Amino acid sequence: MQLYNLDFSADELRRAAAADRLLSMEMEFSRECNFRCAYCYLEDRTARADELSLAEIRDVVLQARELGARKIIILGGEPSIYPHLSEMLRFIASHGLEIEMFTNGTGITGELASILAAEKVRVVLKMNSRSEGVQDRLAGKKGAFAIIRQGLANLKNYREMIKGPCRTCEKSSECYGCRGAAYQLTGDYLASDPTCWRNTTGHATCTGPDEKSGRPV
Repeated sequence: MQLYNLDFSADELRRAAAADRLLSMEMEFSRECNFRCAYCYLEDRTARADELSLAEIRDVVLQARELGARKIIILGGEPSIYPHLSEMLRFIASHGLEIEMFTNGTGITGELASILAAEKVRVVLKMNSRSEGVQDRLAGKKGAFAIIRQGLANLKNYREMIKGPCRTCEKSSECYGCRGAAYQLTGDYLASDPTCWRNTTGHATCTGPDEKSGRPV
């Protein structure tokens, strides 16, 4: 089984590296986070006085775009509790940049979910375990499991969005397939998970990479 780059072809990567250009950029709006995950690389997860201002963040985004970046990856801290998140999402999207955001789901209300959908933000919702006790311990916060599940519920009605067998599977209330595998193997993150044993036809949708983009077709 061959996997393909999620966003950029091998040729794009080579050309960007040779020209000392960007294809994407990771950034943190703030280090503030309401979880205390045992595996987090940050020792201090409170907002710092010397964090970038809104004007500075905008300037960094525009500099990245000038250097060739096509996607901004938002990390943290927890971006969904950043008070200016909606404003920044609209700013980034208005300059033609794709957005990917890693979140624990805390601040994802129905309103924010609609903004994320409108700006076509690719959301990575982090859940380490389906066991409530294990998840709460790993996150260092009582109730973390419930927070994550509520964030997922607010994002989208995946029963209506996911395509193929994963949409109608009797397990869809708790499992909607691996979205990463779906995207890597089919080029469509809403496709059914081709790696699931229940999906017997999933691999038929991936015939190989496109010659120009390097993505599966």
